[in-house]
Amino acid sequence: MDRGHALAIPSGPRAGAAASKAWLDSSQVWLRPLWAVLLLIWVSVLPCGALAVEPSREDRIKAAIVYKVGKFVDWPANAFDGAASPLRVCLLGRDAFSDALASIAGRKVQGRSIDFRVIGAASLPRPGDCHILYLPRSASGRVGSVVRNLSGMPILTISDIPGFARSGGMISLVRSGNRIGFEIDPDSARRSGLSVRAQLLDLADIVGR
Repeated sequence: MDRGHALAIPSGPRAGAAASKAWLDSSQVWLRPLWAVLLLIWVSVLPCGALAVEPSREDRIKAAIVYKVGKFVDWPANAFDGAASPLRVCLLGRDAFSDALASIAGRKVQGRSIDFRVIGAASLPRPGDCHILYLPRSASGRVGSVVRNLSGMPILTISDIPGFARSGGMISLVRSGNRIGFEIDPDSARRSGLSVRAQLLDLADIVGR
């Protein structure tokens, strides 16, 4: 992964919202493969030299990444009730990240509208309840049980919990300095009937092999 190609987020009080909204709305940019690469992988969270992270800004960026990643994953047809069924993005447990993730509701992914919901921290989704499940750090104690119980279900699991993709999860968002990158376990996704496209795999750190 060429980590030299990072995009800086504009500084200023409205910079985080402006940057994440621009990524969500940039359909023309996403038609160009090179820019898809630059926008998807190794996203810069802070201007160079910054000493602290504004959590809400980082959360907005992570939510934008979840939305974009959905464009590069294929689900089996039987994961949906029909051609017009929504893509259900779920958050495990109430968490500060819920507001940011809710901002992608109504967006389109592969022709499907995103439906966002929060499921109980002690609950597990059933087939059809969720197509993407995000585990926030507050769910770190449940990683093992969640990935075991969801094994074989067509649910893409994503988290920023350290080591998530190395512990049976599918996609980890990894913070390094002022940037966010990916770790992906494509075999874990494949066992659940999901296919991660080469455009994403080529730019991620592959684990589980």
